[in-house]
Amino acid sequence: MKITTKELKKIILQEMNDLVSTGVNPQKVLGGFETMAFENHMRAIMENMSALDAIIREDTALNRRTLILFKEKVLQDLHVAVSHLEGAITDRLKKQDGNL
Repeated sequence: MKITTKELKKIILQEMNDLVSTGVNPQKVLGGFETMAFENHMRAIMENMSALDAIIREDTALNRRTLILFKEKVLQDLHVAVSHLEGAITDRLKKQDGNL
């Protein structure tokens, strides 16, 4: 029998719900599970940002041209990506507000 990803997630969530004691809010536990992937991505991004910060501060081999390229091109691309993500979140919130 083949289990789809959707079915597996439902089984895991149900199992987690069954394991939660009655004194715990099951929605809070399930919410934590559902956001874990998002949190893992954010943790990885923040760790990468810290690594980049260390490289910029400590790598004496970085020349002026490289630093300017990073500042004017790479950081600009990051700003665009963050703005796009912020827009996606705003759109999603608007859709959810419309469903109330």
